[in-house]
Amino acid sequence: FSLESGCVLEDLASVDDIIPRLVTPAAALSHLPGVSVDPDEARRLRQGQILQISGEGLPEDAPIRVLLGDELVAVAARRGSQLRPRKVLGVGSGSQPPARESSIHG
Repeated sequence: FSLESGCVLEDLASVDDIIPRLVTPAAALSHLPGVSVDPDEARRLRQGQILQISGEGLPEDAPIRVLLGDELVAVAARRGSQLRPRKVLGVGSGSQPPARESSIHG
C-alpha cells in the first residue's frame, strides 16, 4: 500500500465509490514471495495437508503466498521440501472484489 493509492473519506460516499478501491488478498500480500499451485494442490492445502515441493528460490520458515491463478489459497511456510499451510482461505474468499448484491425488492 502506498500514500498514492490512498483517498480521503469524502471519496467513499457510496458503495460504488468503495468497490473499485478494494484490494484482493493476493494483491495485499504481494510483498511476499509466491508459489503457484494447481487445483488439486490448492484443495489439499485448504484441507491442511502438506505439499512436497522443490523449494528452489523460496525462503525457509518465512511466509509464502500460495496462489491458484490470481486467487490467494493460503499463506504457507517452506520447511525443507515441504510447503506447510499456516493460514488457508476458502474457495472464493476474496480473489475478486465482491459483486454488488442486488436487492430482491428493487
